[in-house]
Amino acid sequence: MPIERRVVVGWSDLRAIVFECASTGCGARVVVRPDAELDKGERVEKCPNGHLWIGDGLSVNKTFGTLKQQMSSGGKVFKVLLQFDEPTASEPTVPKQ
Repeated sequence: MPIERRVVVGWSDLRAIVFECASTGCGARVVVRPDAELDKGERVEKCPNGHLWIGDGLSVNKTFGTLKQQMSSGGKVFKVLLQFDEPTASEPTVPKQ
């Protein structure tokens, strides 16, 4: 029976949060540091290529604020932790862009 190893991370373990545009053929990214005050500051409403990132009650700002609250000590009912498979020797540790 093989042993599976997983990596579990919380807010303090994150180096950055990457928001990627889902518009066809775009894929533009915005990288935000976890200590940013994005949830309180300037609204991010478009990707760098101009595609709208707001609608259906969702926005980058709201998503960032919710993640920050639920993944840090601000999570009142539960904390969100992210789990990943441990990279193997044949897998790159940093995604190619």
